[in-house]
Amino acid sequence: PYFRSLISERKPDCLYMSSIFNFRLNYPLLRIIKKDKIPAVYAPRGELSDKALSMKSFKKKVFLFLMKRSKLYNNVYFQATSEGERRDIITKLGIPEEKIFTLSNLPVVPYERTVFDKEPGSLKIVFISRIHKSKNLHLALEFACRLSGNIIFDIYGPIEHKDYWAKCQKIISTAPENIKINYCGTVPTGQSTRIFSQYDCFLFPTSTENYSQAIAEAVLSGTVPIISRGTTPWDDLAGNGGFTASLDKPEEFIHHLQYLCGISGEEYRTLYNKLCDYRIHKLDTQTLCENYRKMFSHAIKNPASEVK
Repeated sequence: PYFRSLISERKPDCLYMSSIFNFRLNYPLLRIIKKDKIPAVYAPRGELSDKALSMKSFKKKVFLFLMKRSKLYNNVYFQATSEGERRDIITKLGIPEEKIFTLSNLPVVPYERTVFDKEPGSLKIVFISRIHKSKNLHLALEFACRLSGNIIFDIYGPIEHKDYWAKCQKIISTAPENIKINYCGTVPTGQSTRIFSQYDCFLFPTSTENYSQAIAEAVLSGTVPIISRGTTPWDDLAGNGGFTASLDKPEEFIHHLQYLCGISGEEYRTLYNKLCDYRIHKLDTQTLCENYRKMFSHAIKNPASEVK
């Protein structure tokens, strides 16, 4: 009743939905979409990747099977944020290519730095993400604990798994005296780029990312990312103001971190300028916004249920 009254009140031209496995939200909406023939676009947000499906895999496989049998997905378009996600939508949901738009997430507004007060021998590291084992905060902490110099490591994000956080806290408790580690809670809405801009480095050795809004926000903030290689669509950051490293080779992460620790403000400015050049080409927001408008316009004018 709530969704029905809300839709009747707002009279949307198109619904934009996310998260495949939010059953209580999306199942009622999909039924309304089918009955009332409302245009809609569905964004899975990486939940169809092999890594994501491996967690609670039996329940997810049963859910997907039942949803495919219901044919409720026949009445919506899908948005993929990468080529890999497009393939996942095709293979795991059986959605035809004609119903899939491939568009990256809309980034936030860039934060322009004017001061570069980076001191050689010091490094301010930030980790912004959900506190979840797939994000590998424990590895980031282990890397930081092996650094020399004056290191600050601040952590932002919701604690989703208390057992995993307890594991991370054990590492924090054994950190050497030159490493100051703080848990800072969650990021206030709209404050991500401001927070990123206060740090020298975004350390993110994640296991898998479909897109990673956090990496995009680090780039837009001019904060040098050090990320895992081969697990995100951002490997081209290497040589463009950022660094990539193999999860199988911790020494690569530590090498990049120690290098950043040792550089001066002027050397950091050079990396920042490379990031600025990179984001102009990688994050063309004007073109991306226009493509989003085209996606919604197409969904409105061409009902997904009629696309075979």
